[in-house]
Formats: sequence, structure tokens, C-alpha cells
Amino acid sequence: LKFLREIGVWTPWEDIASKSRDLYLPDGLFVNGASHLAAAAGPSTPGLLTEDAHDSIRHDFGDMPVFVIDEETAVELDDGISVERVPGEPDCVWLHMHVADPTSVVPITHPLARSIQRRPESLYLYHKTIPMLPPDIGEMAHMGKASVRKTGQNVLTFSAKVDLKGMILDYKVRVARVRNVVQLTYVEVNEALGCEILPEFTTPFEEHAIESTAKTDVSHVLPYVEDLNLAFAVTRGLVEQRLKTSSFTISPPSADVKLLDSFIPESPSEPNYPIFYRGFPRMRYQVGTSACYEVGSRSIVSECMKLAARVASRFCLEHEVPAIRRSMSAPKLADEAQLARILAHRDRFGIVDSAYLAKEGVTFLPTDLTLEPVAHWMLGVPEGEGYVRATSPLRRADDMFMHWQIKGVLLPEADGTKKKWPISTTAMLRIVDELRSSFQAFKSAKRAHIRQWTYEYILRFMEAQKRGGDSNRPNPLRDLEGTVITDSTYNTVLWESYQDILLPSLGLKGFLHLKNPSEPYEIGSKVKVNVVSVFQHDLNHNLLLELA
Repeated sequence: LKFLREIGVWTPWEDIASKSRDLYLPDGLFVNGASHLAAAAGPSTPGLLTEDAHDSIRHDFGDMPVFVIDEETAVELDDGISVERVPGEPDCVWLHMHVADPTSVVPITHPLARSIQRRPESLYLYHKTIPMLPPDIGEMAHMGKASVRKTGQNVLTFSAKVDLKGMILDYKVRVARVRNVVQLTYVEVNEALGCEILPEFTTPFEEHAIESTAKTDVSHVLPYVEDLNLAFAVTRGLVEQRLKTSSFTISPPSADVKLLDSFIPESPSEPNYPIFYRGFPRMRYQVGTSACYEVGSRSIVSECMKLAARVASRFCLEHEVPAIRRSMSAPKLADEAQLARILAHRDRFGIVDSAYLAKEGVTFLPTDLTLEPVAHWMLGVPEGEGYVRATSPLRRADDMFMHWQIKGVLLPEADGTKKKWPISTTAMLRIVDELRSSFQAFKSAKRAHIRQWTYEYILRFMEAQKRGGDSNRPNPLRDLEGTVITDSTYNTVLWESYQDILLPSLGLKGFLHLKNPSEPYEIGSKVKVNVVSVFQHDLNHNLLLELA
């Protein structure tokens, strides 16, 4: 890799993970920046439907507000929420989760149905986005178009009647059309509702890098505050129901990089001559946790989408539809006493400190894909209900397949009988097997991508320090407080014994060399360490540590 960079075949910042052949990435289908919808003016996809088979049975939500809450920079607006009160039942509300409907133009016989099995999700990299679906389909299906008010936007709507205690009392699934789309940002909703806000990230290498928290104009949000507050109250009930189960989760700090340049040059796909590159993309090192998604407007959206997944599974059970479900089993614990200790350490969001779980010897089992309505333990979804993702068909393949399945049931035959779902159980099992492999390849690539850029930042920082960096500025790689999270392990690459140390301030783990392997540190104990170097083996990077 170093050689290819030095001779000018690749850029010094070439992203290695995205070159994996296991990803089946198409040539040229990407956009520098946040969203692929900017490229919608490109060539149109052949073989799309020109008529909507469900047009006559779509429920028109008319002037009911549809709150599309996202980042200010978001362009791919693929889901929204409506709040409908129940006459005579003040403690109940219908929450409608409206989801973009790309299958209204993409038939299941289209070649895309095959390609998304191998390329099962949009790949969001720091320097570019590689969409799962062609840009013109995303443009047709998303809810942010100026024409929505006049012509309406086709959606698949998952509705749940929920009381303030978070109990699901009834549900509906309908093909629908929305018109009154209200685009809001997370910041605007938080400001208008006065919600608690947790920081999304810290910037250990920059003291003043976090964006301004100046007041935002929310006058356009005020007419909807009552509905948004009601949605927030109902979703708090859903969280409370989950906390009554034995589920818990972790939110360890995670390292991330933000590229500050809008365009990052890449090397030619077929270089015919060496290229000399100068400079390097400007980067910001960030450390974030998922706890910020448990409060305020982000939690409203998150909980509503989880609710939609439960509704989708219930619908498929009722109609005996073969469905792709996400499952997760509970971790294996020693006894009820250990479970009680762990639950006592849950915070108000159900999060348990990862260092404490390491001390208890708890490891989480991976999620899996299945057709059975088994439990998703971490989300508090019980056995027999199941969890069907169907809220992001523009960027996830399993959601797309479930739209085809569900809409097949919703479309009646000419004689009025219900139509059969388009994918049989046998065919769906084959799809699940391929998706399982494809999702794992994408997950591995994304992890490698994050590792490359975060460790590249640290390496460049260390090189700058050697050249005589700012001596008046604290060095975030020294005097770090870490937590021991593993027992002594002999590293067959380094030929030494090490223990893994969690470094919350960097969002990374490091290897601490043990001079006496027979006397390791107790798991869960705190240690002060310095970063000595970055060790690289193949495409894996790790921090080597010493005691401070």
C-alpha cells in the first residue's frame, strides 16, 4: 500500500476499505459530499414503472402534518411522522410513520432486486457516498421535493395506536399519500420543545472545534409544538416499557473523523502515469457516543422507527408473510444475581458502562437475520413478536424486500381477494443467506474505513509533534486515563503479552505491554497511560501504550 502511494498510483489518502471486491461497488456511482440526490440529474434507470399499481387504494393523509426531522444538511428525506389524537381517549394517540416508497417505481422483477442482495446498503464514507439505489430513484421517492404539496408523495405508512404508558393497542399498515410535509431539523425541534441535549461528540485535538450553540429561529416550529410534545411523551412511554425488561445496552465512546473539505480528489481507476500529490485533506478528530440519540428530537425519530419495525412484524405475522427479521439473543450470564447487578448499573436510558460489563465478563451476541418472530433482546422486543426493518428502503436492502412483500399483500386481486406476497419462504431464505454475508462485508469495510482515517489522523499528529508542534498545547496522547478491559493475552504478531485498555477520551482501545505477564492488572481497574506509537499489521491499526 505504501509503495503504491509512493509511486503515485494511489493518493496518499487513498481509502483502502472501499476497494474491497466483496462490496461489489459499481464504478462511478458515488457523490463527493453527504448525499447522492445531488446527482439525480444523471442518467435515468431503465425498466422503471410508469404507473402506480396501488394508486386506487392509497390512503390520502391530506393536510395532516408530516414531520420530517433530520440534520440540516440532509437531502435524502425518507421518513416522516404524523400525530393523530383519538377522540374520547385523551391518553391514546395514533403515531403514523410514513416511509418513502421506491417500490412504487421499482418492480420486484427489476435487476436491482438482484444487485441489492450483493450491495445491501448505501455506503456512507467520509469522502463520498455510494448509494444502494440509482440517484434518480432516490429523487423520485424522497419527501423533500417542492412538488409534494401539490401532487402528493407516495409512502408506505406504519401506524400504531399507543397510550402514554407505551403500550401498543392497535396497528395499521397502509399504502398512502402525504402532502403536508414539514421539514424540521433536530436542533429546531429541541429548541422549540426545550428538550435536554447531550453533546454528539468531543474534539480532543481541538479545544474550540464544536459548532456554535447559538439560539435558532424556531418561529416556524411553534404551530406544531403541541403535536411534537405529544409524540415525545408517547415515545418516553415506549422507553419506559423497554426499561421494564431485562435489556441493557452499551454506548462506548467511538472515534470518528470529519473531513473539512467538500471535495477529496481520488486516484484514477486506471492510472497510465504516476501522479504527484501535494497536501492532505483537512480533518477533524471526533469522539462520539450514541447517548445523544436517547434524548430530545433524535429519540423521537429513533423510537418511532423502532415502533414501525414492530408494527411491520405484527402485520407480517397476521398475514403469514415470510419476513426478514432482525434478532438478538440475550448475553449469557452466570445467574440472576449477576443480572440484578448489571440492571442496577443501568442509567436512565438503559445504558451500562462498557468497562463495568468487561469487569462482569459480559459479551454481547451479534444480531442475526431470520424469518422467525424471535426476540430482539436489546430493543426489548419479545419472543413471538419479531422486528422487521422497513423504514429505510432507499438505503437498506432488507427494507426494500419487505416493502415488496407487504405491498403485495395490500394489493387486492381483481376479484377482491388478497394478493399473495411475491417472495416465497424458500426464496426469502436464500435472500437472507446472501444478505447476511453482504451485510458482514459492508460492516467490515466500514470499520476498516474508520480505522484508516482515525489512525491516519493520530499518525500525522504524532509526526507534527516530532517536528516541534505547539508545546503550549496539551498533548491528548499523554496522561490518558484508561480502563483495563481484557485479561493478559499473548500477541503472536508482537511476541509479547498485552492487555487491552479502553481510552474513552480517544474513543479507541490500545495495547499495554506487560513486563510481568503473570501479574496482569485486574479487569475494570484504571491506569494512566501514554500513547507510544501506532502498530499496523495488514490493514489493522492499534495503539501501543506505556504507563504514564
